[in-house]
Amino acid sequence: METGAYEKNKASNATQRAMGYKYEGTRIKHHISKSTGKIHDEHLYGLFKEDWKKNLPKLRKKLNKKIEMLNKKK
Repeated sequence: METGAYEKNKASNATQRAMGYKYEGTRIKHHISKSTGKIHDEHLYGLFKEDWKKNLPKLRKKLNKKIEMLNKKK
């Protein structure tokens, strides 16, 4: 699998890494923002099926903790 995030979007880049994706490179001047017209670089991430299966139990545990925290706030 592959995904990408604007270089300056720290939250999105952190999410990709937390999900187990590995940084593979940067596309320079790849996107133009429709709202601002600014040009953005894009970080590219990849994840092999084997790595996804290996990381899945850890991700489930992490997500369940976050869901429990949100439910406690209600």
